[in-house]
Amino acid sequence: MAKRGQRGSTPFSLSFLDIMSCGFGAVVLVFLITKHGIEESRAAITEPLTTAVSQLEQDLKSAEQAQAALTAQLAALEAQAQALSPAQASQQARLEAEQAQLQALLEEAEASAAEAKELAKAVETLQAEVDSQGRFGDDQQGTAARSIQGDGQRQYLTGLRVGGERILILFDRSASMLDDTIVNVLRLRNMAPEAQQAASKWQRAKGTVEWLVSQLPLTSAFQLYAFSEGWEPALAGTEGTWLPVNSQRLGDATEAALALLPTGGTNLEAVFEAVKGLSPAPDNIILITDGLPTLSPGDSPRGTVTGAQRRRLFDDAVRALPPAIPLQIILLPLEGDPLAASLYWRLATQRGGSFMSPAEDWP
Repeated sequence: MAKRGQRGSTPFSLSFLDIMSCGFGAVVLVFLITKHGIEESRAAITEPLTTAVSQLEQDLKSAEQAQAALTAQLAALEAQAQALSPAQASQQARLEAEQAQLQALLEEAEASAAEAKELAKAVETLQAEVDSQGRFGDDQQGTAARSIQGDGQRQYLTGLRVGGERILILFDRSASMLDDTIVNVLRLRNMAPEAQQAASKWQRAKGTVEWLVSQLPLTSAFQLYAFSEGWEPALAGTEGTWLPVNSQRLGDATEAALALLPTGGTNLEAVFEAVKGLSPAPDNIILITDGLPTLSPGDSPRGTVTGAQRRRLFDDAVRALPPAIPLQIILLPLEGDPLAASLYWRLATQRGGSFMSPAEDWP
């Protein structure tokens, strides 16, 4: 019988140290197995993540490259836009200017249509007056201050008031008085003085002056001013003074006016201002013209004047004319000035005078 504590007494007898050794080894084995499993699990998890991160980095790099390309394209487009802006601004400004001009023309056309209707009514009224009054009688022939030649009784009543104590005749001698059309005006103004004097419209204008002078009352005083870009008395040195009708000065002033030649633009405001220099003031003004003014005092001659500009010049001239003086107007119409007839008719009506646009064979 073996003693307690002796090894090898039985085949399966184990000491405490053996048991401890076996247990430690088992623990180590379990730890190694567990660590290996963890490492395999970590590798299984981190490998896809690493791949995903790498892919994201590549995608980010591609996105940055695409962004850089888009930024470059945007900069190029902005440069193109800046280059186009001045041209587009110029086109827009030109378009707005053309639209404004078109609107002004439309408004002017509407005004012309309305005033043309008023003028037509006035012409009908004047024609009815002429028809009802008939022609001059023989009892008026002895009162003429100056005789003129005419065919029979062509000096028919016009509705013009030629009388008064102080009568001022304003005679338009601008270049447009050469003809009714702009083309012929341009042609005639470059021709010899003889050709200009023989121009049909200028002959009518001078005939109108002669007829008016012949109708002045013998007891009246008169003055005759010619105007274009400026103004002057027909008889030099007589500005601001009244001349007796029943004197040699009537013939001298008339002959001087008939010797003038048409030239320059039309400055109506200047000659209306000159009316203020006559003392006492006239009690009757007779204006012979062919259209609206083209200049105002201080202006330089212009190449082209629009209808709207001519109307503004007309309004300025009317404001310069002294008030409360009857105004008689004889208009020899000019092509391309449609507002002239209606505006002058209205002015004559407002000033208590009369308006006429005579036929080509008058007086």
